[in-house]
Amino acid sequence: MQVSAVHIENFRSIEKLTVKMDGLTTIIGANNAGKSTILLAIQNFFSANPKMDEKDHIGYDRDRDIHISVTFSNLTSDEKEEFGSAVIEDTMTVSRIFGNEHSGEFFVTTKSVDEFIPIYETSGKRDKKTPMTE
Repeated sequence: MQVSAVHIENFRSIEKLTVKMDGLTTIIGANNAGKSTILLAIQNFFSANPKMDEKDHIGYDRDRDIHISVTFSNLTSDEKEEFGSAVIEDTMTVSRIFGNEHSGEFFVTTKSVDEFIPIYETSGKRDKKTPMTE
């Protein structure tokens, strides 16, 4: 398994950025371009107890959740079997969200069945139990 992309939103000076990765990736740029911020986002993603505070939110705005997602590729057959529906087109994307209602929980993108999307988007338990009509 290798990291093939990192997606960062609302972290420090980065509003939205996706960095594609290969076997060896070099990050270069001028001073204050965000190189260290990218590395810190990756570090926070993999950290067991990342410490995020107001300065980590873009514009010091705690109402804008920080999203850090990592896409893994080159999964072995054992990893594909273990992660099941989280493997989509031979990749797996895992996200971490930090904000008012999220303290760094991990989320995984999974396959879904199109017919179930209206149910996923329904808010209350009672509404989900009500038969859906067209």
